[in-house]
Amino acid sequence: MIEAKAPLVSVVMPAYNVEAVVGEALNGLLRQTWTDWELIVVNDGSTDATSEVIRRYTDQRIHFISFDQNRGNPEASNAGLREARGKYIVVMDSDDVSFPDRIECQVRYLETHDVDGCGSGHVIMTPIPVFDLFKRWIRQARSRFVPSEEVACKTLFGGKVYNPTMCFKRSLLATIPVWRDPQFRSGSDDIFYNRLIAAGARLVILPEAFLRYRRLRNSNSRWFKRAAWNNRTRTALEAVHRLIPETTPEQEKLHALVVHRDSALSPEHVPGIRDWFLLLAQTNREKHLFDEAALLRCLAHHWKRACAIAGCRDLKAGLRAYKDFPLLQPYTAQSLGFLYEWQKRKFGKRRSLEY
Repeated sequence: MIEAKAPLVSVVMPAYNVEAVVGEALNGLLRQTWTDWELIVVNDGSTDATSEVIRRYTDQRIHFISFDQNRGNPEASNAGLREARGKYIVVMDSDDVSFPDRIECQVRYLETHDVDGCGSGHVIMTPIPVFDLFKRWIRQARSRFVPSEEVACKTLFGGKVYNPTMCFKRSLLATIPVWRDPQFRSGSDDIFYNRLIAAGARLVILPEAFLRYRRLRNSNSRWFKRAAWNNRTRTALEAVHRLIPETTPEQEKLHALVVHRDSALSPEHVPGIRDWFLLLAQTNREKHLFDEAALLRCLAHHWKRACAIAGCRDLKAGLRAYKDFPLLQPYTAQSLGFLYEWQKRKFGKRRSLEY
């Protein structure tokens, strides 16, 4: 028997107890302007009618894997990745909906640019698709292209890649021994992409929004909030340890506060963060692990955030600290940019496990 020709694109979609919404995700794929794809959907031991909903779809491009019991998103994702045959892999969550041009735009970009994968922006889904189109237009007008050098630097702070928007070369899977790490029940996607980047993958973020993201109350990050918090810290520190293998507990604690934009940050933390950022920049200058200009821009961005959060306790102290970092001054905005960041932190939702 002659095996069917492999499609150019494999879409991998884990699914667990999503009977009410998985049909929308599948319909979004069937409406894609790019038609040379296969879908590997992995039913991760659902206890509702998810399996029945998926089996109603008879399109020959849809392949179905079913677990007898729930194994978790990492193992379900790995099962789909093992079955993928395409040159490119598109990642999908079973409760989100891709805009019709998503696959075509991402594949055409990868076919014409010397990079290994691309993500994109997204919009929070509403019940009104036309409104989401308007939100997409607004998002694209305000977004910018993020080059691979900057994406690589962001691994030091947990990562920049947003998993449900990704499309990447399947050949990347051979560059790391573990794909979605089961140790990371929540956050396995961040560590996956960070390890790909550490192995040499060049990933970029396109300014377009290709995904309607559904915000659910029962998502992994909500059910496993502390695990997600701790795993993001572990993910960031894994990248840090590539640059500085030996770190002190105090350095790691400060870094975690910055990674999480923790509202516990105060003016007392700022001098230590400045010394830590100097050490990161100086060590990178010696080892050339990251692009120097990209790293300084990345550090400047997180320096502004840290000072703004500290400024919520003492605005004058936060602003003074923000201006008093000569290394980052060429990459920091004027005081107005700091004040904009400060008001977001002052009047926005606090980010801490203590709240």
